[in-house]
Amino acid sequence: MTKIHYHVSFPNPDDHLIHVSLTFSVPRSGTVSLSLPVWIPGSYLVREFARHLSALSVTVTSKTGSVRHGFAEKVAKNRWSITRLAAGDLVTVRYTVWAYDLSVREAFLSGDRALLNGTSLFVVPEWALDEPFRLTLTAVASHPEWMVATTLQPEAVDARGFGTYTARNYHELVDTPVTIGPMHRIGFTVAGVAHEVVCTGASLRFDAARLLADLKRICQAQADFFGTVPFSRYLFHLHLTDDGYGGLEHRSSSVLLAARTDLPWPGMTEPHSDYLKLLGLFSHEYFHAWVVKRLRPRTYRTYDYFREQPTHLLWLFEGWTAYYDNLFLRRAGVIDETAYLRLLSDDLTRVLNNPGNQVQPLAEASFDAWIKLYRPHAHSASLFANYYTLGAIVACALDWQLRLRGSSLDAVLLELWHRYGLNEQGVSEREIFAAVAHHGGPRLARWLAQQVATAQSEPLTELIHRMGLDVEIERDTLPDLGVRWDERERNAGRLLVAQVLAGVLANGLVWRRAMR
Repeated sequence: MTKIHYHVSFPNPDDHLIHVSLTFSVPRSGTVSLSLPVWIPGSYLVREFARHLSALSVTVTSKTGSVRHGFAEKVAKNRWSITRLAAGDLVTVRYTVWAYDLSVREAFLSGDRALLNGTSLFVVPEWALDEPFRLTLTAVASHPEWMVATTLQPEAVDARGFGTYTARNYHELVDTPVTIGPMHRIGFTVAGVAHEVVCTGASLRFDAARLLADLKRICQAQADFFGTVPFSRYLFHLHLTDDGYGGLEHRSSSVLLAARTDLPWPGMTEPHSDYLKLLGLFSHEYFHAWVVKRLRPRTYRTYDYFREQPTHLLWLFEGWTAYYDNLFLRRAGVIDETAYLRLLSDDLTRVLNNPGNQVQPLAEASFDAWIKLYRPHAHSASLFANYYTLGAIVACALDWQLRLRGSSLDAVLLELWHRYGLNEQGVSEREIFAAVAHHGGPRLARWLAQQVATAQSEPLTELIHRMGLDVEIERDTLPDLGVRWDERERNAGRLLVAQVLAGVLANGLVWRRAMR
């Protein structure tokens, strides 16, 4: 089989330019089209990665050994055509990518570290998505302390991890991030499978043993829940900054961005709120290895990297995951019942303080993520639902109603996993509602369908007393004008209005509900 080979090098990390070359053999005479993805699965926004690509050139070597300069005509924002090629020609495409986005979605390169996300780096022949690939990473001469961390299969690498890796196809290649730089590595085993946390940017001392112990308990609880670990190795890429936060799931790894102060400090007794937030992020992204990466919407059986690919089901795949992430902190024994209820009440407060949750249906919010959730404006919170937080509250209400009927959301999710996740055939909305009806009855399935198809008030508070809990409604000490400030400006000592919430000005206050 043809192998397409990428070479990646970093001649001068301080200029933030990643140098990429792509070599492949032409399977048939004619024209070859090259494309670069416009989005990365798990982050539902067209990010236009091609805007960072420059200096693309082509060299063609014939079967007789003659070499000529080819021409790549740019025919679309992320697409190039190379014409007059003969079968067996060896094509080399060279280009650079400006990489200075330290997020979980794109590529980053500096004198401190590098993070490679393949969708923002690898121009691909359109016929080659299912072909095997090689990736060669060149060591950085100016940084002999840098190492490589990835779950790609090594073919020939040195002790620091530089060298050549293989991927079964383009999908595996771009779904396997690479961290390069100085790193702190901690490992543990769950269900016989090696897990590792690779920390970069950890300039402060932290309690690595505590992080490892807590994380192992969370991963073990999730593995026990699903009854199987669907990967042969798992890697958490933890990139630490002054104030970052975010995560992105992959099949055998995840990338997490966090503040250095979120880590547990030496001698810490009770976990502080920022550390619990970090553990919740670990839990959320790890859960996605089952839910989203394998059990996923049928429309995502094959990713289309080159255009928007919407689904109405993010209220489940992100909302249910947002419900289970903190729940597994409790099930793993990392937090107690009181701490869990406090986290749940925080989620409920966020839902109640987002007027848009009563304007936009969850299914529509899922479908519109590409143009709304990831592109907020000053009035977004008053118009748009958040399928993470509201989806989590609906999941909790569904779970409680299932439990009152002698079942649980666990049973529904495990049925979906065994029917549609293990074989990765994808699941439809109709099949989700059928599983709910199987465990909770047709009436509950209709309730869920109404919750996601029409804008609804949050459903949890009316169930609280039936579950043996109390509600305390807290009034703010000072009137809330409904103004939300720009946090970056606020941290800089300036006040800039970022949002004004609809309806709050008329009331003059915000009610918060907390569970005790």
